[in-house]
Amino acid sequence: MKISGFGGGYVGVDIFFVISGYLIGRNILSDLDSEFAFYRFYERRIRRLFPALFVTVALSFAAAVVLLSPEDLRDYARTAITTLAAVSNIVFWRDAHDYFVTNINYLPLLHTWSLSLEEQFYFVCPAVLAASRLGSPSAYKWVFAIAGLLSLAACQYWLPRDAAAVFYLAPFRVFEFAIGVLCIGVDDKPASPLRAEITTGLGLAAIAAAVALFSTNTPFPGIFALLPCLGAALIISTGRGSVVGRLLASRIMVGIGLISYSLYLCHWPIIVFARYGFGEIATAPAKIAIVALSFATALAMYRFVEQPFRRAPPGQGIAQFVRLAVTCAALTAALGGLSALAVLQDGWTWRLDETQLALREKHRYGREPCRADERSDCTFGVPEGPLGLLLAGDSHMEQLVAAFDPAVRALGLRGEAHAMGGCVMLVGLQRIMANGTINTDCRTFRERFLAVARAETTPIVIAQNWTVGEMADDAGKPIALPTFARQLEVYREALGYTIAALGGNGRRFLLIGAQVSLACEVDRRAVKISPFGGSMDPPCALVPAAEARARNSDINAMLRAVQREHPDQVTLLLPEDYLCDSVCLATFDGAQLYQDRSHFTVAGAALIGMRAGDLIRNFLRPPR
Repeated sequence: MKISGFGGGYVGVDIFFVISGYLIGRNILSDLDSEFAFYRFYERRIRRLFPALFVTVALSFAAAVVLLSPEDLRDYARTAITTLAAVSNIVFWRDAHDYFVTNINYLPLLHTWSLSLEEQFYFVCPAVLAASRLGSPSAYKWVFAIAGLLSLAACQYWLPRDAAAVFYLAPFRVFEFAIGVLCIGVDDKPASPLRAEITTGLGLAAIAAAVALFSTNTPFPGIFALLPCLGAALIISTGRGSVVGRLLASRIMVGIGLISYSLYLCHWPIIVFARYGFGEIATAPAKIAIVALSFATALAMYRFVEQPFRRAPPGQGIAQFVRLAVTCAALTAALGGLSALAVLQDGWTWRLDETQLALREKHRYGREPCRADERSDCTFGVPEGPLGLLLAGDSHMEQLVAAFDPAVRALGLRGEAHAMGGCVMLVGLQRIMANGTINTDCRTFRERFLAVARAETTPIVIAQNWTVGEMADDAGKPIALPTFARQLEVYREALGYTIAALGGNGRRFLLIGAQVSLACEVDRRAVKISPFGGSMDPPCALVPAAEARARNSDINAMLRAVQREHPDQVTLLLPEDYLCDSVCLATFDGAQLYQDRSHFTVAGAALIGMRAGDLIRNFLRPPR
């Protein structure tokens, strides 16, 4: 839910980590000065965090069963397990590298990555503080200062290499917790009224600047995270007695602080499930309603869940902790087990009727006929049949497996798709990532395909997103692409190299032309079938055929040139010839043809396969 003027609102998490480092560190040090016990620390953490978390996960699970498609329920259940295990941040980091990862706007427990990261801090912080105090009372400051500097340096160094890792993983966030820990003791030294006003004003200004000026394009966290973090540190260290301090101590702010954890837990699931029920939250009244509902839910959860469990009965010691830990483990196992069942049972498809189940199969991604075995990540057709077709390319090739599967199967052949999202499978080209380095996963995958292809004479289908730039040659030297025409020329040359390298014995190639894309993004609720969902209306205005052909003309002209250069070996299939009459289809026979703006569902790929059936069958049959 976006609010104008708050593009950097995500820095609230960084401020929270600073505050958490300060509060947790201060409490541990205070206990170390008297009588510290690890079990008491973890008992307080369990009472503070887990009751409300269990309720959030359980209620969200109930809503997910009612509202979500099997795919999304499966995704929810998987994130519920990782949230309960305090590793959701690690899983979200891994998912960030999945080309077709679930849109984060539809993950009800996405926000728990920060809770998992904080819990990981709890595993380490008490032991570090206790060990450092064995030397001298102030030794912990050196430990956290050094750890913080190393974390910040690693964060800045790794940011252009793997921004998702820097965002989600604990080692890259240590410096934010460390800033909070280093505030301990500083806040005990009274500042003059003038100094307090100036420093807290600067702190507030730093936070406000980050919220107003940062955006999704800001390299973050890294050095830029210091602005809100140091702003929070200034307020923590000198806020008492200042205007800002008095504001933060007001009844309203204290009240918000008391319910902040419950508010944190419930706000994002409410937003996500509202999106499922009503679409994107775009109007002011809708946003106000979401905020009001979030606060009301947080108040109820604070009153009836948090408060009853916060205070432990006095004087029961470690036995009480053991009982609490066992209860917590049992609830975790129960919720985790239920979630695991939903994952293993494919998101509980029993919630759908026969019509919905049939439509669900059509709305799967066009790669669906793939089955992994020891020969390939994607085998289709007749598994025990002879190899009759190789598919090579990126996601624009993956999406068409369902187009080729029926013809391959009818001829008793086996097909293999060597396709990976975002990768180039052509000789002489390597994909460069956003950070300027070669995508080594793509290079390894391409070399594996080339090795398979050189050992066979099987026909090859090649499909790519021909608009993707940022490439290097096989020596790793970046290729200058000043214009789109030059980019297409590079692709033409690479196709020529590929045909020369693999085209011995008259091997035949089928080149797939430019994709016909929709005029807008697809609302995934219209593609994934839930007990209450699956709109069959076109997602947006249909694209006129003339517009689609004009948009794709340069790419298809390049491919026709390749065909003219190799007339006996190259066949051309243009999606626009089979999707576009006066307009280009977005739905057919009651099913959506696209799963997003430019990738086919099984229904879309199958339609191409049906309408281009003669061309595909003729290509598959060996020449006489």
